[in-house]
Amino acid sequence: MSNYKDFYDQNPDENEYLSLLKYIRTTDDDEDEIYGKIEEQIDIANFFDNQITYFYGANGDWLENNVKFWKMDTNTPDPNAPYGQDGKWRWMLVDLDSSFINYERNMISLTALEREYTLVIHTLIKNPDYRIQFINRFADLLNTAFLPSRVITEIDNMEGTIEPDMEKHINRWGTMRNDIDKWHANVEFLRQFAQKRPDFVRAHIIEEFNLNGTMALNIKVDPNLGHVKINTIEIKRDTPGVENPSNWTGIYFKNIPITLTALPKPGYRFSHWEGVNSFIAKNENIKIFPNSDMEITAIFEEIDTN
Repeated sequence: MSNYKDFYDQNPDENEYLSLLKYIRTTDDDEDEIYGKIEEQIDIANFFDNQITYFYGANGDWLENNVKFWKMDTNTPDPNAPYGQDGKWRWMLVDLDSSFINYERNMISLTALEREYTLVIHTLIKNPDYRIQFINRFADLLNTAFLPSRVITEIDNMEGTIEPDMEKHINRWGTMRNDIDKWHANVEFLRQFAQKRPDFVRAHIIEEFNLNGTMALNIKVDPNLGHVKINTIEIKRDTPGVENPSNWTGIYFKNIPITLTALPKPGYRFSHWEGVNSFIAKNENIKIFPNSDMEITAIFEEIDTN
């Protein structure tokens, strides 16, 4: 989909995606059936990641255009098929030229709009479980892939790769006021965006969903024995943005449930958690409802083979 008007002017009875939107708008089914239908036809994790990326980047040229999604051409979605072959709709990132400009821009408010191009996110966010999934996935990404230090490192690397050709580019096309310092200033603004954007996004999430603020979650573990998964991210060195898996801190939202899973390495087993209620301390998978900063340690032990 590239042209908003042309796409939504199609007959929904002849377009599978528009048929789904029509169903969402007009059905008398109960909520379980509605969300079941959405789950059947949409890869919700992919959809949330797509929306979150545009929200984080504050893309100003999106939704009414620059939206592309796809599915395998099948009339019978198969949840057991390999990824991408199950007949579910998935979204792509396209044309991010208007991102990383206004770090104060509130994109989260779009979830409150009940229009054609926001109907899916609006409908999902109305459901408490999906709203929590969205909020936690956003927090997970802000703590890892969108962590300022990680994004700035990517900007630095890209700047270093492109810089040798920039003077030739500027001379050829007369851009940047024929001054490479202007280009460097533009790149520096990208770094400012990366540094400042997370705080604004978190404030917008708090405002839109009437939350009680944020808290710091500190996870400690011996990475030689195992690691911890928080919601959708694994706290280990090969996860983007995780620099110290033995002593890691992320920012999450108060009273939004967080799932922690202890994952031992071969030859070890999970023993217990320190810093949580004793009733759940022995469970490998726990859910916490933090209302203040927390420090939690996952304890692993060697398996005795004797």
